[in-house]
Amino acid sequence: QGSLLTKKKRQGARNVGGREGRAIPTKQSKWRQQSNAFRDAIRQARMVKQLQDKGVPLSELPPTMPSAPDPSLVPCPHCGRTF
Repeated sequence: QGSLLTKKKRQGARNVGGREGRAIPTKQSKWRQQSNAFRDAIRQARMVKQLQDKGVPLSELPPTMPSAPDPSLVPCPHCGRTF
């Protein structure tokens, strides 16, 4: 005997409009991209530090992944640098 609103709450408000099983792709925000890049860099540095502590030579370390360039920067038509 609940109202329509309480029934919707129990069912979940996200299931409105027949989109029950579909995942809606969303673009990551700029701060989320920067945060993920920072976390990846921290993980890589931590891995290198652990391997150095174990005595693994630097030449045997796996190659580090370069960070992706910021897509919001515009390349200069003359020198190619991004600003």
